[in-house]
Amino acid sequence: MSELRFRGAGARVDLVASDLLPSGVRDLVLDVLAPLKVAVDSVSADGVVDVTEVGQDVLVDGTALPADVDKAAAVVVGAVDRRLLGTTRCLCLHAAVLGGERGAAIAPAASGAGKSTLVAAGLQAGLRLVSDEAACLDPVDDVLWPHPRPLGLDGNSRRLLGLPSPAHGPPDSERATAPALLGLTAPVARPVPAAVVVVLERTSSEIPGAVVTSLSRGQGCAVLLANCLNIGPGRPWAPEAAWARLTALVQTLDVVRLRYDRPQEAAAALAELLA
Repeated sequence: MSELRFRGAGARVDLVASDLLPSGVRDLVLDVLAPLKVAVDSVSADGVVDVTEVGQDVLVDGTALPADVDKAAAVVVGAVDRRLLGTTRCLCLHAAVLGGERGAAIAPAASGAGKSTLVAAGLQAGLRLVSDEAACLDPVDDVLWPHPRPLGLDGNSRRLLGLPSPAHGPPDSERATAPALLGLTAPVARPVPAAVVVVLERTSSEIPGAVVTSLSRGQGCAVLLANCLNIGPGRPWAPEAAWARLTALVQTLDVVRLRYDRPQEAAAALAELLA
Protein backbone atom coordinates (compact mmCIF):
# COMPACT_ATOMS: atom_id res chain seq x y z
CA MET A 1 0.00 0.00 0.00
CA SER A 2 1.35 3.42 -0.91
CA GLU A 3 0.91 6.61 1.05
CA LEU A 4 1.19 10.30 0.35
CA ARG A 5 2.29 12.77 3.00
CA PHE A 6 1.00 16.31 3.21
CA ARG A 7 2.08 19.13 5.49
CA GLY A 8 0.16 22.27 6.35
CA ALA A 9 -0.94 24.32 9.35
CA GLY A 10 2.14 23.07 11.18
CA ALA A 11 0.91 19.45 11.04
CA ARG A 12 1.61 16.37 8.89
CA VAL A 13 -0.98 13.95 7.56
CA ASP A 14 -0.61 10.72 5.60
CA LEU A 15 -3.08 9.67 2.91
CA VAL A 16 -2.82 5.92 3.43
CA ALA A 17 -3.38 3.41 0.59
CA SER A 18 -3.52 6.21 -1.97
CA ASP A 19 -2.94 3.65 -4.73
CA LEU A 20 -6.58 2.60 -4.28
CA LEU A 21 -7.71 5.95 -5.64
CA PRO A 22 -8.70 5.97 -9.33
CA SER A 23 -5.71 7.25 -11.30
CA GLY A 24 -7.52 10.37 -12.53
CA VAL A 25 -8.55 11.28 -9.00
CA ARG A 26 -5.07 10.67 -7.59
CA ASP A 27 -3.48 12.81 -10.32
CA LEU A 28 -5.89 15.66 -9.68
CA VAL A 29 -5.33 15.49 -5.92
CA LEU A 30 -1.57 15.63 -6.45
CA ASP A 31 -2.01 18.60 -8.77
CA VAL A 32 -4.11 20.78 -6.47
CA LEU A 33 -2.32 19.71 -3.27
CA ALA A 34 1.17 20.05 -4.75
CA PRO A 35 2.18 22.89 -2.35
CA LEU A 36 1.32 20.63 0.63
CA LYS A 37 3.05 17.45 -0.51
CA VAL A 38 6.26 16.46 1.28
CA ALA A 39 8.49 13.41 1.20
CA VAL A 40 7.45 10.37 3.24
CA ASP A 41 9.94 9.61 6.01
CA SER A 42 10.17 7.50 9.15
CA VAL A 43 8.67 10.14 11.43
CA SER A 44 5.12 9.41 12.54
CA ALA A 45 2.40 11.58 11.05
CA ASP A 46 0.11 13.70 13.23
CA GLY A 47 -2.92 12.12 11.56
CA VAL A 48 -4.00 9.82 8.76
CA VAL A 49 -6.68 9.77 6.08
CA ASP A 50 -7.59 6.19 5.19
CA VAL A 51 -8.47 5.01 1.69
CA THR A 52 -10.31 1.67 1.63
CA GLU A 53 -12.27 -0.50 -0.78
CA VAL A 54 -15.71 -1.91 0.03
CA GLY A 55 -17.10 -3.93 -2.86
CA GLN A 56 -17.01 -1.66 -5.90
CA ASP A 57 -16.66 1.53 -3.85
CA VAL A 58 -13.54 3.44 -2.84
CA LEU A 59 -14.00 5.14 0.53
CA VAL A 60 -12.01 8.03 1.95
CA ASP A 61 -12.40 8.17 5.74
CA GLY A 62 -15.63 6.23 5.30
CA THR A 63 -17.09 8.43 2.54
CA ALA A 64 -17.65 6.77 -0.83
CA LEU A 65 -16.10 8.63 -3.72
CA PRO A 66 -18.56 9.86 -6.37
CA ALA A 67 -18.02 8.78 -9.97
CA ASP A 68 -17.25 12.33 -11.13
CA VAL A 69 -13.47 12.86 -11.00
CA ASP A 70 -13.63 16.49 -9.86
CA LYS A 71 -16.12 15.72 -7.09
CA ALA A 72 -14.13 12.68 -5.98
CA ALA A 73 -10.92 14.73 -5.81
CA ALA A 74 -12.78 17.36 -3.77
CA VAL A 75 -13.72 14.65 -1.22
CA VAL A 76 -10.06 13.65 -0.85
CA VAL A 77 -8.80 17.23 -0.66
CA GLY A 78 -11.45 18.07 1.94
CA ALA A 79 -10.51 15.06 4.06
CA VAL A 80 -6.80 15.98 4.03
CA ASP A 81 -7.58 19.63 4.81
CA ARG A 82 -9.83 18.74 7.75
CA ARG A 83 -7.28 16.33 9.19
CA LEU A 84 -4.46 18.88 8.97
CA LEU A 85 -6.53 21.55 10.72
CA GLY A 86 -7.87 18.99 13.18
CA THR A 87 -4.46 17.79 14.33
CA THR A 88 -2.47 21.04 14.41
CA ARG A 89 -1.36 22.56 17.70
CA CYS A 90 -1.68 26.02 16.17
CA LEU A 91 -4.38 28.50 17.08
CA CYS A 92 -6.32 28.64 13.81
CA LEU A 93 -8.13 31.76 12.65
CA HIS A 94 -10.66 32.03 9.83
CA ALA A 95 -8.58 34.37 7.68
CA ALA A 96 -6.81 34.88 4.40
CA VAL A 97 -3.03 35.19 4.74
CA LEU A 98 -0.67 36.67 2.16
CA GLY A 99 3.09 37.01 2.52
CA GLY A 100 5.42 39.78 1.40
CA GLU A 101 8.85 41.18 2.26
CA ARG A 102 7.82 42.35 5.76
CA GLY A 103 5.96 39.17 6.64
CA ALA A 104 2.33 38.16 6.49
CA ALA A 105 -0.94 40.06 6.38
CA ILE A 106 -3.76 38.35 8.30
CA ALA A 107 -7.20 39.25 6.94
CA PRO A 108 -9.99 37.67 9.05
CA ALA A 109 -13.34 37.30 7.29
CA ALA A 110 -16.41 35.08 7.23
CA SER A 111 -17.12 32.50 4.53
CA GLY A 112 -18.35 34.09 1.33
CA ALA A 113 -16.64 37.42 2.00
CA GLY A 114 -14.27 37.03 -0.95
CA LYS A 115 -11.11 35.87 0.82
CA SER A 116 -10.12 33.42 -1.91
CA THR A 117 -10.65 35.98 -4.68
CA LEU A 118 -8.57 38.53 -2.77
CA VAL A 119 -5.83 35.96 -2.20
CA ALA A 120 -5.81 35.05 -5.90
CA ALA A 121 -5.48 38.73 -6.83
CA GLY A 122 -2.66 39.01 -4.29
CA LEU A 123 -0.80 36.14 -5.95
CA GLN A 124 -1.19 37.84 -9.31
CA ALA A 125 0.25 40.98 -7.69
CA GLY A 126 3.39 39.12 -6.59
CA LEU A 127 2.50 38.20 -3.00
CA ARG A 128 2.86 34.64 -1.69
CA LEU A 129 0.01 32.39 -0.63
CA VAL A 130 0.22 31.44 3.03
CA SER A 131 -3.45 30.41 3.24
CA ASP A 132 -6.79 31.49 1.82
CA GLU A 133 -8.79 30.09 4.74
CA ALA A 134 -6.82 29.51 7.95
CA ALA A 135 -4.19 31.63 9.65
CA CYS A 136 -2.33 29.03 11.73
CA LEU A 137 -0.60 30.81 14.60
CA ASP A 138 2.25 29.01 16.34
CA PRO A 139 1.45 28.26 20.01
CA VAL A 140 4.53 30.17 21.22
CA ASP A 141 6.20 32.27 18.51
CA ASP A 142 4.54 35.10 16.57
CA VAL A 143 4.76 33.23 13.28
CA LEU A 144 2.22 31.57 11.00
CA TRP A 145 2.56 28.06 9.60
CA PRO A 146 1.57 28.02 5.92
CA HIS A 147 -1.53 26.13 4.84
CA PRO A 148 -1.58 26.79 1.06
CA ARG A 149 -4.53 24.61 0.13
CA PRO A 150 -6.18 25.04 -3.32
CA LEU A 151 -8.34 28.12 -3.83
CA GLY A 152 -12.09 27.73 -4.27
CA LEU A 153 -13.02 30.12 -7.10
CA ASP A 154 -16.42 30.41 -8.76
CA GLY A 155 -17.19 31.66 -12.25
CA ASN A 156 -17.46 35.32 -11.23
CA SER A 157 -14.08 35.18 -9.49
CA ARG A 158 -12.40 33.48 -12.44
CA ARG A 159 -13.75 36.09 -14.86
CA LEU A 160 -12.70 38.94 -12.56
CA LEU A 161 -9.19 37.48 -12.34
CA GLY A 162 -8.93 36.72 -16.06
CA LEU A 163 -8.79 32.95 -15.56
CA PRO A 164 -10.19 30.51 -18.14
CA SER A 165 -13.41 28.60 -17.53
CA PRO A 166 -13.02 24.94 -16.48
CA ALA A 167 -12.67 22.46 -19.32
CA HIS A 168 -15.76 20.58 -18.17
CA GLY A 169 -18.58 20.95 -15.69
CA PRO A 170 -20.79 23.99 -14.99
CA PRO A 171 -18.80 27.14 -15.89
CA ASP A 172 -19.94 29.13 -12.84
CA SER A 173 -19.51 26.42 -10.20
CA GLU A 174 -16.88 26.78 -7.51
CA ARG A 175 -13.79 24.77 -8.43
CA ALA A 176 -10.54 24.01 -6.65
CA THR A 177 -7.83 26.04 -8.35
CA ALA A 178 -4.16 25.12 -7.99
CA PRO A 179 -2.24 28.08 -6.52
CA ALA A 180 0.56 27.51 -9.07
CA LEU A 181 -1.78 28.86 -11.78
CA LEU A 182 -1.72 32.25 -10.06
CA GLY A 183 1.63 32.72 -8.36
CA LEU A 184 3.89 31.51 -5.58
CA THR A 185 3.16 29.74 -2.29
CA ALA A 186 5.02 29.93 1.00
CA PRO A 187 7.01 26.73 1.76
CA VAL A 188 5.01 24.61 4.21
CA ALA A 189 8.03 23.78 6.41
CA ARG A 190 9.05 27.41 6.97
CA PRO A 191 6.97 29.68 9.25
CA VAL A 192 6.17 33.24 8.16
CA PRO A 193 6.40 36.14 10.64
CA ALA A 194 3.15 38.02 11.17
CA ALA A 195 3.27 41.70 10.22
CA VAL A 196 -0.22 43.22 10.04
CA VAL A 197 -3.87 42.48 10.80
CA VAL A 198 -6.14 43.71 8.02
CA VAL A 199 -9.85 44.22 8.66
CA LEU A 200 -11.53 43.97 5.26
CA GLU A 201 -14.46 46.14 4.20
CA ARG A 202 -15.86 45.62 0.72
CA THR A 203 -17.59 48.71 -0.67
CA SER A 204 -19.27 49.85 -3.86
CA SER A 205 -17.68 53.26 -3.93
CA GLU A 206 -17.86 55.50 -6.97
CA ILE A 207 -14.27 56.45 -6.23
CA PRO A 208 -11.98 53.61 -7.40
CA GLY A 209 -9.08 52.42 -5.34
CA ALA A 210 -8.41 51.10 -1.86
CA VAL A 211 -8.24 53.10 1.37
CA VAL A 212 -6.13 52.00 4.35
CA THR A 213 -6.78 53.48 7.81
CA SER A 214 -5.24 52.62 11.17
CA LEU A 215 -7.12 50.76 13.90
CA SER A 216 -6.26 50.09 17.53
CA ARG A 217 -4.61 46.88 18.65
CA GLY A 218 -7.65 46.20 20.81
CA GLN A 219 -9.86 46.27 17.72
CA GLY A 220 -7.46 43.91 15.96
CA CYS A 221 -7.46 41.47 18.87
CA ALA A 222 -11.27 41.46 19.03
CA VAL A 223 -11.55 40.70 15.31
CA LEU A 224 -9.02 37.87 15.55
CA LEU A 225 -10.72 36.31 18.57
CA ALA A 226 -14.11 36.46 16.84
CA ASN A 227 -12.67 34.41 13.97
CA CYS A 228 -10.99 31.59 15.93
CA LEU A 229 -11.70 28.15 14.50
CA ASN A 230 -10.46 25.73 17.15
CA ILE A 231 -11.42 27.12 20.56
CA GLY A 232 -14.01 25.83 23.00
CA PRO A 233 -14.94 22.54 24.72
CA GLY A 234 -13.24 19.51 23.22
CA ARG A 235 -10.94 21.65 21.07
CA PRO A 236 -7.23 22.40 21.51
CA TRP A 237 -7.62 25.98 22.75
CA ALA A 238 -9.65 27.33 25.66
CA PRO A 239 -11.08 30.83 25.05
CA GLU A 240 -8.94 32.28 27.84
CA ALA A 241 -5.75 30.82 26.36
CA ALA A 242 -6.67 32.05 22.87
CA TRP A 243 -7.34 35.55 24.20
CA ALA A 244 -3.98 35.64 25.99
CA ARG A 245 -2.17 34.37 22.88
CA LEU A 246 -3.84 36.90 20.56
CA THR A 247 -3.33 39.77 23.00
CA ALA A 248 0.40 39.02 22.98
CA LEU A 249 0.44 38.71 19.18
CA VAL A 250 -1.17 42.05 18.36
CA GLN A 251 1.35 43.95 20.48
CA THR A 252 3.88 43.26 17.72
CA LEU A 253 1.62 44.04 14.73
CA ASP A 254 0.09 46.91 12.83
CA VAL A 255 -3.73 46.85 12.62
CA VAL A 256 -5.51 48.51 9.71
CA ARG A 257 -8.87 48.66 7.96
CA LEU A 258 -8.82 48.11 4.19
CA ARG A 259 -11.82 49.47 2.28
CA TYR A 260 -11.92 48.39 -1.34
CA ASP A 261 -14.18 47.72 -4.29
CA ARG A 262 -12.12 45.49 -6.61
CA PRO A 263 -9.82 42.73 -5.29
CA GLN A 264 -6.99 43.92 -7.54
CA GLU A 265 -7.06 47.28 -5.75
CA ALA A 266 -6.97 45.57 -2.36
CA ALA A 267 -4.11 43.33 -3.52
CA ALA A 268 -2.08 46.36 -4.58
CA ALA A 269 -2.69 47.97 -1.18
CA LEU A 270 -1.60 44.79 0.63
CA ALA A 271 1.55 44.57 -1.51
CA GLU A 272 2.41 48.14 -0.46
CA LEU A 273 1.73 47.38 3.21
CA LEU A 274 4.07 44.39 3.08
CA ALA A 275 6.83 45.98 0.97
